[in-house]
Amino acid sequence: MFFRGGGNGNTVLLTVAAGDDYFERWRQASLPSWRRFAERHDYQILALKKSLVAADAHQGWNKFAVLGFLENEVEADADLVVLDADQVFSPIAPALEDFFSSQQIGVVPELFGPDRKLLSYLRKAHLNSNYPLDSSLLASPMSFKTFSGFEEISTLRFFSAGFFTVPPSKRAALIDFALWGPADPVSLLDGGGDQMPFLKFLATQNVLELDNKWQGIWPNILAARYSFLYARRDRKLATLALASALADFHCIHFSTTWPEKDFWGLDLLAAWDTLYPPLRDGDLDIYDYLSSEVKPKLYGQIDRPGHFFSSSPGNPSLLVD
Repeated sequence: MFFRGGGNGNTVLLTVAAGDDYFERWRQASLPSWRRFAERHDYQILALKKSLVAADAHQGWNKFAVLGFLENEVEADADLVVLDADQVFSPIAPALEDFFSSQQIGVVPELFGPDRKLLSYLRKAHLNSNYPLDSSLLASPMSFKTFSGFEEISTLRFFSAGFFTVPPSKRAALIDFALWGPADPVSLLDGGGDQMPFLKFLATQNVLELDNKWQGIWPNILAARYSFLYARRDRKLATLALASALADFHCIHFSTTWPEKDFWGLDLLAAWDTLYPPLRDGDLDIYDYLSSEVKPKLYGQIDRPGHFFSSSPGNPSLLVD
């Protein structure tokens, strides 16, 4: 029922990749970066391969239901990182241990910036001319004051349900939430999903707010930073863009059913190693360099080595074939 991998430490990356097809997609698209992250920090990887909820239920509830099935799978004092399967880790993501000392559930605040309107515009311009420019994608907490039956949502803090940390002392509370959450009427707001009931649950807790770098939402990142990819859909360039984004985000979530989801599965580790190869100076890699203390020295003006772009007018780009 479970896939195991990674290291042997007491921190567990826990996800649900239910069904043979979805598990295989996770294995190919996510596991390589999870394994690199887990082996660097000695974390375990545990993936549920079989759904625990009814076929007609929202499958997102699996990540809460699975918490009640861990008695024989992980140690009682294990620290859990619960995350949706459609995510990738940065090769330079730091360790997570400090998140558990507070004995609080750790969650990432959801951001509401102009990138959502930009995403809406790009989708309408390049993916589907019928895409609405006023969809709930733009809804902030205050927007729910105008949605009949969901006014209470406007009083809640919004956090991502796609990545959260669970210390041993909070596991029982989340197991209990898995029992009542699906029946909460606010779940109807997103098709019976877990996001809105989870916000209500978190309002009863003293939570630890995590850095937003732990939950980069790919469609928003794509729209804000790499909007040129909507006009030039080159796979090699797209892979380099995704890899470069992982220099700034610890974890990226492909949180959509729209075509931006197709970036989940690009060979980002190969692109990463192309962008940030080990240096010949003692085979120093990017993780070790960024983690090290460097004392600046004065060298004077350093000579320019050449040109950034090709000198040939007929070959203006070095990035794509």
